[in-house]
Amino acid sequence: MITFISENSLVKIHADQLHFYSYQGIITVNLQAAVTSHLRVESGTVTETAALMLKNQLEALQLENQIGLMIEAETETFFAQMKQADEKETNATQLCEYFIGRGRGLTPSGDDILVAYLTMLRVLGSEGAVIDFKTALELSTRTTTDVSAAYLDAALNGYVNSYVYDLLQNLEHQSVSQIETQIKKIMSIGHTSGKDMLFGMLLALEKQV
Repeated sequence: MITFISENSLVKIHADQLHFYSYQGIITVNLQAAVTSHLRVESGTVTETAALMLKNQLEALQLENQIGLMIEAETETFFAQMKQADEKETNATQLCEYFIGRGRGLTPSGDDILVAYLTMLRVLGSEGAVIDFKTALELSTRTTTDVSAAYLDAALNGYVNSYVYDLLQNLEHQSVSQIETQIKKIMSIGHTSGKDMLFGMLLALEKQV
């Protein structure tokens, strides 16, 4: 669809169809046969054994060198804070004020990192930390894109990207090669978005495991 439409293109929804008014005419997408999935991950569903296996794989990728943020001393300080096991050392308000909207693209890198960080904290059972971020996000004065704001809101409610969902579902029952395949799919998202998300997951794993 991206080939045929542009920003502000008209789209109409009728019954089970989407009608895109493009420069090459009206394109209709039939949704009747579409399979829907809730893409919601539950709290505490990833075991420590599975989390450690995923952590080891992500550490081997050296993701910090591949993310979309310019790494400065202040950035490193906040990354270190996100890894702290002591919840008192993780200031959700400061982290939101620093990362939200930071970076380029439809979903800035700072937001992608936070989205995945919150998701990983949830599946590891750290609901208290997720609640702290929910409060911080509600009070934050930082602005970001509408799409990214929607992703952050979804993450707070347990909803994730489909590739992330596939990785986290039944993680402990997946082989190393299956996990590697899922990680590669996530890395393919956007220019750096997938790498940003995996790095956010790693920060949470280093905090909790």
